[in-house]
Amino acid sequence: MLFVNYVQLSGPMTEEKWDLLLYRGMLKVDEITILKRIGGSQSTILFSWAVAIVRAATRDGIFTQEDATYVINHLGTIRGLSAKQIGYSLHQVPRTYFHLMWLCVQTLIIVSMVLTGRRGTSIPSLPPLPRQE
Repeated sequence: MLFVNYVQLSGPMTEEKWDLLLYRGMLKVDEITILKRIGGSQSTILFSWAVAIVRAATRDGIFTQEDATYVINHLGTIRGLSAKQIGYSLHQVPRTYFHLMWLCVQTLIIVSMVLTGRRGTSIPSLPPLPRQE
């Protein structure tokens, strides 16, 4: 699932990419045939297959319910993070976002300087230490 998303970073799936997945043993011929026929988001289909495998393993007693929940949560995290990689490579973060962040940082610096000038120090004053006699 993760590797399919990374292969898609350079563009849509081609025969060479499918052959690479087959050569590396990540998918079988029948799985590739199904994914090509269905189309759409291959990583979503692979995620649903993985969840079905985990559920079957739980039903057969291979996984406990807690283990299954743990694995499914991590599969979802991996799928989401790899999908974000594709999204960020296809649609860069807009320049206005960086300009807005720059403006916020500069405003924070100016406000901090003004408040420092008013108080005389940017460090809050500490209470005096008790005298030892």
